[in-house]
Amino acid sequence: MSFPNINTNNLFGRLTDNVDLKHGAASGKSWFSASVAVNHNKDEASFFEFKMFGRTAELFAGAHSKGDRVLLTGYFKQETWKDAGGGSRSKVVFMADGFQFLVSGDKPAASADIHRNF
Repeated sequence: MSFPNINTNNLFGRLTDNVDLKHGAASGKSWFSASVAVNHNKDEASFFEFKMFGRTAELFAGAHSKGDRVLLTGYFKQETWKDAGGGSRSKVVFMADGFQFLVSGDKPAASADIHRNF
């Protein structure tokens, strides 16, 4: 019996910088890494790194800039690697496979769509 992936989360916040879309050297696949600020209350926020790939990344990068409100859908993943000294390192990254445009004053209402990579 197989179980569905229940590791699905949402992050709602503001982009902390403009998105720098990249293309994988070997795969040619579009991707980027960025961060989103998520408010807990008036005086406290957390910052989460997220990554996005493929056509979803292209659509997102073409429509969002620093300060935009975004709703991201995806899952948390722990990445591990060895540093220059051979020590083990790790960090948790939000792997965004979907997003929703959130309409703000200067954005057209027609851009309110959900996009997902499957």
